[in-house]
Amino acid sequence: MDKTAKMVEHTYKVIDNSNILVSSMVDQETGLRGFAIGGQEEYLEPYISGKKEFDKHLNIVTELTSDNPAQQERYAFVATEAKAWQAYADKIIQLRKDIQQGEYSEQAIEKLLASGIGKQLMDKIRIEAEERRFGYQSNELLQAMVNMETGLRGYIINKMDDYLEPYYQGKEEVNRILKTNDLDDKNINAWINDYAEVAIKQIKHGLQYKVMNDLYLELEKKQGKAYMDDLRYRVAEIIGVEQALMQQRKGSAIEAANLAIMVIVVGGIITAILAFAVGVFISQTITKPIGSAVDAAKELAQGNLTVQIPRHGNNEVGVLLTALQTTADSLKGIIVKMSDANDQLGSASDNLTAITTQTSQGVKEQQQMTDEVAVAMNQMSMSVQEVAQNVGTAAQFANEAHTEAQTGIVIVQNTVKSISQLDEEINLTSVRLNELVHETENIGGILDVIRAIAEQTNLLALNAAIEAARAGDQGRGFAVVADEVRELAKRTQDSTTEIQSLIEKVQHGTSELVLNMDKSNSIVKESVSNATKSGDAFSVITESISKINDMNIQNANASEEQSTTTEEINRNMESVNIISQQSAQSVGETAKSMQVLSELSQQMHSIIRQFKI
Repeated sequence: MDKTAKMVEHTYKVIDNSNILVSSMVDQETGLRGFAIGGQEEYLEPYISGKKEFDKHLNIVTELTSDNPAQQERYAFVATEAKAWQAYADKIIQLRKDIQQGEYSEQAIEKLLASGIGKQLMDKIRIEAEERRFGYQSNELLQAMVNMETGLRGYIINKMDDYLEPYYQGKEEVNRILKTNDLDDKNINAWINDYAEVAIKQIKHGLQYKVMNDLYLELEKKQGKAYMDDLRYRVAEIIGVEQALMQQRKGSAIEAANLAIMVIVVGGIITAILAFAVGVFISQTITKPIGSAVDAAKELAQGNLTVQIPRHGNNEVGVLLTALQTTADSLKGIIVKMSDANDQLGSASDNLTAITTQTSQGVKEQQQMTDEVAVAMNQMSMSVQEVAQNVGTAAQFANEAHTEAQTGIVIVQNTVKSISQLDEEINLTSVRLNELVHETENIGGILDVIRAIAEQTNLLALNAAIEAARAGDQGRGFAVVADEVRELAKRTQDSTTEIQSLIEKVQHGTSELVLNMDKSNSIVKESVSNATKSGDAFSVITESISKINDMNIQNANASEEQSTTTEEINRNMESVNIISQQSAQSVGETAKSMQVLSELSQQMHSIIRQFKI
């Protein structure tokens, strides 16, 4: 009966899931038609969700009907038909998307024509042709452009490839003229590439998707309905089969229920008769032995373990009485053993109490020593941390000293470099001063020549004055000139003498300056040597500081390891202290337990004395 009910419930599940299959098919068809009409992605949501539901419940019903080969075959056919319909639907969706792209192409060509860019560019080309910018073939080029424009307009209006023939002929002629005359016009290129070719491409694109639209309408009208009708028929057939099975199983369930009622009624009558017979038998064979068992049980309850129970046959009651006698004998043996064990337990309890007292004293002493060791370890840990801190401070100072020494080395190196440059400048200055001394000597020679010329000029002027005096009035003007020349010669001699004096002073100062420069050069060289030695000393200091720093690092590492070890020992001591405290607590609890155990031993002794053995 339970099996039949489960089969009926199973059939209901198959029918429910099959109905969901039909509902999900309707959702898919609705979503597909909505997208086909509107072309918007949100219309596909029922299609997508319906597809998921269909696949999900198809798997469920396939699993539910795994014990029915005929239904399995029908659902397999439904799955095949569903895949075919979904393939058709995917094709329709893609075609609708392509058609939508074609609609975009129509919009693009309308936007391009409305922009007026073609007319603007053609007007510019006409102006350029009128201005003869294309040379003697300007009219021919303009005529070819007009042919292209005519062919393009015909194609835009009629959308037939035959109308493009003038366009392509004109394009070939334009390219020939431009190439022959080595011309390149941006307006012509823009009209062809950015306007004409784009328009042709968009129109061809739109025509292509118009054909797709016709194909889509034809497909949507024929295949989709056929697939979906076939699917509905197959699922309805499956549901019909399941409903027939359900009616059959309902009939079987009713028959099973009637049979069960009949069995229950007959079984009840038989059970009543058997119960009456058993009651009579029990009253004759069991009541008396049970009375003996009750009396023996009362004796056992009062502690009398010496009771002897008579046997009454080998039936169940006799076995019960034998078991009761065995229980009394076993209980007697157990009580005897418990008495002996209780005596031993009392003795062991006394010994354990003494040991516990000694252990408690030892644990207290251990805890006290552990506390002292912990205090000492804490002090050692603090000392180690202080040493580590001092080592870290020393390392910090060493690092600062190392940095300062490095800075000193750099400064010394820069100083050596600067002094070396100064030495070079002093050497160069010394050379220049020697050259200056040489030049002043040359100037002295030139002054000697000037002085000699001035003396000769003075003599000539004196002779001229004498000759002018001899000439009388006629030579008076010449005498004045001779006096002026002689005065000029005298001034030249005086200036030469002053210049000579200045040059001698310059030569003297230059000589002293050369000597000073030589001394400065020696001092600079000595400074370079001292600076180099300072740099070497800084290097030695830096190396020593590095060694000190390394030693500080080693000390710091050692201190850190020692601190870690100390902390670990300290933690271990704390653990030992905790364990000692726990041990002391455990010992105390053990002492309490021993006291309780002693009390229990006394109570057990009192209980054992109540039994008669």
